[in-house]
Amino acid sequence: MKMDFFNPPQWMRVSRWLAAIGAIGLLSACVQPPSVAERGTAATPSTPPHFCTLRVEGNQILDERNRPVILHGANLPTIAEMNASAQKPEQRLQQLAEAGAKIVRLPVDEDELLPAFVPATLIPVIEAANRLGMVAVVRLHTKPENTLNDKADATEKFMRQVMAYPVSATSGLWLEPFDRPLNSGKERNTLQALVDIVRAYRRELIVLVSNTDWMLDGTGKALISGGNVVYGADVERMNQYPLKQAPFMFPNWMSRSVAEDDLGIGIIATTYDPASEGLNGKILREYWQRQNAKYGNDLLSCP
Repeated sequence: MKMDFFNPPQWMRVSRWLAAIGAIGLLSACVQPPSVAERGTAATPSTPPHFCTLRVEGNQILDERNRPVILHGANLPTIAEMNASAQKPEQRLQQLAEAGAKIVRLPVDEDELLPAFVPATLIPVIEAANRLGMVAVVRLHTKPENTLNDKADATEKFMRQVMAYPVSATSGLWLEPFDRPLNSGKERNTLQALVDIVRAYRRELIVLVSNTDWMLDGTGKALISGGNVVYGADVERMNQYPLKQAPFMFPNWMSRSVAEDDLGIGIIATTYDPASEGLNGKILREYWQRQNAKYGNDLLSCP
């Protein structure tokens, strides 16, 4: 019988298939997952808790049960700064969660962006926050001397890197595209282009736009298109924002006394020391606890 090399008989194709399966099994046995030390963080549990799916609808952030979600929390130092201090990232996250925080803002400095930084260092910190029931807002701190185009290019590259790696709780990752005030129409259009890039990757990912000076320059309050956008408001000028059109929060709360309880607006403390009995310690803890009791913001309680 003539043998056709490119069309072997059925029995030979099955044999090759079984041999391939065996080779894959042998290879899998030889390749070990990275150790905790290699990843630079605690091991991820095999069955992480279910994090609520969040979305923006009108001027509210809703979970999958259509419950309004009010988020409040604090800014963190960069990962490099935390690792160089006595309080490592996991310890700070645990302290914030115990104090009642529901959102943390995690800046990344351009100088931290070594080739393996995002998958090996950043993603595990995001997932650690999610396991504690907190949203992680990630933004790139670009170099002050960079031009607008340079900042946009660096931010786009960074966002693409982050979005290339899935996290266990998609709703637990938010992106914040710019770390500088956006005053002009050109700057606003650059921000819109960055949000469009996010939408091309993940339509459900929420974007925090915290530098919204263009809304207050007298030329109009045009919102960013594409949906799932949360805006930052300057507490001193909050009545000038279209609070009824989109969800807003105060991203730089500085121990001020404001009427956010009735507005349902979240806040992010500029600094937070869990051991402090001063304004950014005791008062924030008490405020977060009141908000949690009022709104029931348990992001791990969805079905």
